[in-house]
Amino acid sequence: YASDNSATRAASRATSWLVGHPQRRATASSATRQSSSSGRTRASPSIWEGRIARMLDQPQADPLVVRAVGAVVVNALGQVLLVYRGRPPAAGTWTLPGGRIELGESPEAAIVRELREETSLATIVVCPLGEVIIEREGTTFGVQEYLVTPLDDTAPRAGDDAAGVRWALPEELEKLGLLDDAVAVVKRGLEVRRTIRYTPINGSAR
Repeated sequence: YASDNSATRAASRATSWLVGHPQRRATASSATRQSSSSGRTRASPSIWEGRIARMLDQPQADPLVVRAVGAVVVNALGQVLLVYRGRPPAAGTWTLPGGRIELGESPEAAIVRELREETSLATIVVCPLGEVIIEREGTTFGVQEYLVTPLDDTAPRAGDDAAGVRWALPEELEKLGLLDDAVAVVKRGLEVRRTIRYTPINGSAR
């Protein structure tokens, strides 16, 4: 009870002080009204409901999916370009060339850069083949695949992440250990290639 009596006396002194200082009393009353008004604003659900609705309408990138690109590169003989991975993920296997998209880079620019770094080839993007979600060694990749053609007949040369590079016929892919998701992308690229007509920068229509 001692603490209750102390609180009562303190409250009485504060009231007496405000009575003798009307200006202070008005300021305190104004602050109370502002606090009450702020409390009503924070408690109002309509504002937050609108903000949440707008946030849900906006597409959100999955932070756990690594954005990457891949290429189905086909030469004039109908062969597909493969790289032998020298580093994780999938080190020690044949696969399609590609890699991660760098900050501020478009997917199209990324695949042209990756092909130049991994195979030394100058290439041009023909068309997109869609996105493939793959799992490699505990990491999820969202790979935007492209049909790509080389600009000339320069022989590929391995570099960067690639320990080897070669051309392969479509029927050789499974024997070389290419995974099912990569084989499916190659088949899609070859089907698209048969149905479209495009002209690379070097002028040879295909």
